Amino acid sequence: MDTRRTTDSDGYALPARRSPRDGPARLLGSGAAAFLFADVGFRVRYQGSPAPEEPRLSQRALADHLSPLIGVEAEDVAGHLIARFGTIARALEASPEALEVTLADFSTAATKICAARNLMKFAGNEKLVGCEVQPDDVGLHEHLRSKLNNPVEERMHAVFLDRANMYLSSETVARGSSSGLLLRIRHLVHRALDLGASKLLIAHNHPSGDCTPSQADRTSTEKFVEIAGALDLEIVDHLIVSTDGTFSLKQGRKL
Repeated sequence: MDTRRTTDSDGYALPARRSPRDGPARLLGSGAAAFLFADVGFRVRYQGSPAPEEPRLSQRALADHLSPLIGVEAEDVAGHLIARFGTIARALEASPEALEVTLADFSTAATKICAARNLMKFAGNEKLVGCEVQPDDVGLHEHLRSKLNNPVEERMHAVFLDRANMYLSSETVARGSSSGLLLRIRHLVHRALDLGASKLLIAHNHPSGDCTPSQADRTSTEKFVEIAGALDLEIVDHLIVSTDGTFSLKQGRKL
């Protein structure tokens, strides 16, 4: 397969044109297509600097929630986390390594926070096991928001389904920057085949807070659906998740 890339006038990556003789089997070659999903709807959340009391309010809220877990050190731990990461969301999405460094003076705080975080993620996955998944289900949207709620980078999450739309598994399949991510289809399709999935629901977040799909989102989704369909893998929907809500490309007639 020709692995060269072309770029259109809006700057998103598209796979080079294939010969009509190229069949579905060649789509999984070493040069499998890569698609760019870009968050271009940036919003200005503050005019100037945030209000001075906002970090203090975040620290207080974080301390209140950490107190049953950590005890008397909760106030100091919250102060360190807000000073380092700025917001509760960033603190709770920080890597275990970053938490260990930030909370080095508190012997078990980072371990306890990571354990609680992992437990909540496991519980979220457990709710979906053996259930039929519908793209418009509010519970699904909450589950995806918990997986994708990251203010500093775009992430893509895939939900693998059988022919009856029953949940098989879900996992994060791509990470990017604050303005976009690059999804390589080869790993995702192989993972679907390994799980015996017949359908996929994909979702990614917009750190800007605006869940409106960009032109890159729409174009890349169309190409992705085309390639997946050639491999008998149905894309049931592509959801864009943000703090403001969830946008369905299928319901919005973009899929």
